[in-house]
Amino acid sequence: MSASSTPPPGTHDRPAGRGNATPLVKVGLAVFAVGLVAIAVDLALFFTGSENLPVWLNVMCMLAPVGLGVCLVGVVKETRRASPALVARAEAAVAADQKDKANRRKFGAKRRASQALRGENRNDDRDSNGSTH
Repeated sequence: MSASSTPPPGTHDRPAGRGNATPLVKVGLAVFAVGLVAIAVDLALFFTGSENLPVWLNVMCMLAPVGLGVCLVGVVKETRRASPALVARAEAAVAADQKDKANRRKFGAKRRASQALRGENRNDDRDSNGSTH
Protein backbone atom coordinates (compact mmCIF):
# COMPACT_ATOMS: atom_id res chain seq x y z
CA MET A 1 0.00 0.00 0.00
CA SER A 2 1.51 3.34 -0.99
CA ALA A 3 1.65 6.35 1.29
CA SER A 4 -0.72 8.35 -0.90
CA SER A 5 -3.54 5.78 -0.85
CA THR A 6 -6.52 6.22 1.41
CA PRO A 7 -6.97 3.96 4.44
CA PRO A 8 -9.54 1.17 4.18
CA PRO A 9 -13.10 1.95 5.31
CA GLY A 10 -13.70 1.62 9.01
CA THR A 11 -10.18 2.67 10.03
CA HIS A 12 -9.52 6.12 11.36
CA ASP A 13 -6.21 7.96 11.31
CA ARG A 14 -5.40 10.41 14.04
CA PRO A 15 -5.41 14.05 13.04
CA ALA A 16 -1.89 15.37 12.46
CA GLY A 17 -2.07 18.01 15.21
CA ARG A 18 -3.19 15.63 17.93
CA GLY A 19 -0.68 14.15 20.38
CA ASN A 20 -0.75 10.72 21.98
CA ALA A 21 -2.32 11.58 25.33
CA THR A 22 -2.53 14.53 27.66
CA PRO A 23 -0.56 14.47 30.92
CA LEU A 24 -3.82 14.22 32.86
CA VAL A 25 -4.69 10.97 31.08
CA LYS A 26 -1.20 9.56 31.68
CA VAL A 27 -1.33 10.39 35.39
CA GLY A 28 -4.82 8.91 35.65
CA LEU A 29 -3.68 5.68 34.01
CA ALA A 30 -0.70 5.40 36.36
CA VAL A 31 -2.85 5.97 39.46
CA PHE A 32 -5.42 3.48 38.15
CA ALA A 33 -2.69 0.85 37.58
CA VAL A 34 -1.36 1.30 41.13
CA GLY A 35 -4.91 0.91 42.44
CA LEU A 36 -5.43 -2.30 40.45
CA VAL A 37 -2.19 -3.78 41.80
CA ALA A 38 -3.30 -2.89 45.34
CA ILE A 39 -6.67 -4.58 44.71
CA ALA A 40 -4.92 -7.72 43.42
CA VAL A 41 -2.64 -7.84 46.47
CA ASP A 42 -5.58 -7.22 48.80
CA LEU A 43 -7.63 -10.03 47.23
CA ALA A 44 -4.67 -12.41 47.24
CA LEU A 45 -4.09 -11.79 50.95
CA PHE A 46 -7.81 -12.15 51.65
CA PHE A 47 -8.06 -15.49 49.80
CA THR A 48 -5.00 -16.85 51.59
CA GLY A 49 -6.81 -16.36 54.89
CA SER A 50 -5.09 -13.22 56.18
CA GLU A 51 -7.14 -11.14 58.57
CA ASN A 52 -6.78 -7.56 59.72
CA LEU A 53 -5.13 -6.31 56.55
CA PRO A 54 -3.32 -2.98 56.92
CA VAL A 55 -5.35 0.17 56.44
CA TRP A 56 -2.83 1.60 53.97
CA LEU A 57 -3.49 -1.34 51.64
CA ASN A 58 -7.23 -0.71 51.72
CA VAL A 59 -6.63 2.99 51.08
CA MET A 60 -4.37 2.12 48.13
CA CYS A 61 -7.26 0.13 46.66
CA MET A 62 -9.20 3.39 46.42
CA LEU A 63 -6.64 4.67 43.91
CA ALA A 64 -8.27 2.62 41.14
CA PRO A 65 -11.54 4.59 41.02
CA VAL A 66 -9.68 7.87 41.61
CA GLY A 67 -7.34 7.13 38.70
CA LEU A 68 -10.30 6.20 36.51
CA GLY A 69 -11.97 9.51 37.31
CA VAL A 70 -8.82 11.51 36.58
CA CYS A 71 -8.39 9.64 33.32
CA LEU A 72 -11.99 10.31 32.25
CA VAL A 73 -11.64 14.02 33.05
CA GLY A 74 -8.49 14.14 30.93
CA VAL A 75 -10.17 12.39 28.02
CA VAL A 76 -13.18 14.70 28.14
CA LYS A 77 -10.96 17.79 28.25
CA GLU A 78 -8.85 16.51 25.36
CA THR A 79 -11.91 15.68 23.29
CA ARG A 80 -13.60 19.03 23.90
CA ARG A 81 -10.43 20.93 23.07
CA ALA A 82 -9.77 19.03 19.85
CA SER A 83 -13.37 18.68 18.66
CA PRO A 84 -13.81 20.28 15.22
CA ALA A 85 -17.56 20.49 15.85
CA LEU A 86 -17.07 22.67 18.93
CA VAL A 87 -14.62 24.90 17.10
CA ALA A 88 -17.03 25.28 14.18
CA ARG A 89 -19.92 25.99 16.55
CA ALA A 90 -17.93 28.68 18.36
CA GLU A 91 -16.87 30.30 15.08
CA ALA A 92 -20.48 30.25 13.84
CA ALA A 93 -21.68 31.87 17.06
CA VAL A 94 -19.09 34.65 16.74
CA ALA A 95 -20.01 35.23 13.09
CA ALA A 96 -23.73 35.32 13.91
CA ASP A 97 -23.11 37.78 16.73
CA GLN A 98 -21.11 40.07 14.45
CA LYS A 99 -23.82 39.87 11.77
CA ASP A 100 -26.50 40.65 14.36
CA LYS A 101 -24.59 43.70 15.58
CA ALA A 102 -24.14 44.95 12.02
CA ASN A 103 -27.87 44.49 11.29
CA ARG A 104 -28.84 46.36 14.46
CA ARG A 105 -26.55 49.23 13.50
CA LYS A 106 -27.86 49.32 9.94
CA PHE A 107 -31.57 49.12 10.81
CA GLY A 108 -31.20 51.47 13.76
CA ALA A 109 -29.68 54.10 11.46
CA LYS A 110 -32.50 53.57 8.94
CA ARG A 111 -35.14 53.95 11.65
CA ARG A 112 -33.59 57.15 12.96
CA ALA A 113 -33.33 58.53 9.42
CA SER A 114 -36.98 57.75 8.64
CA GLN A 115 -38.08 59.32 11.93
CA ALA A 116 -36.10 62.45 11.10
CA LEU A 117 -37.68 62.62 7.62
CA ARG A 118 -41.19 62.34 9.09
CA GLY A 119 -40.36 64.92 11.72
CA GLU A 120 -41.01 62.55 14.56
CA ASN A 121 -39.55 63.49 17.87
CA ARG A 122 -40.18 62.00 21.26
CA ASN A 123 -40.81 65.43 22.73
CA ASP A 124 -43.28 66.63 20.03
CA ASP A 125 -46.32 66.17 22.28
CA ARG A 126 -44.83 68.15 25.18
CA ASP A 127 -44.87 71.89 25.75
CA SER A 128 -41.79 73.78 26.64
CA ASN A 129 -42.62 73.42 30.35
CA GLY A 130 -42.91 69.61 30.09
CA SER A 131 -46.70 69.23 30.37
CA THR A 132 -48.64 67.22 27.78
CA HIS A 133 -51.40 68.67 25.51
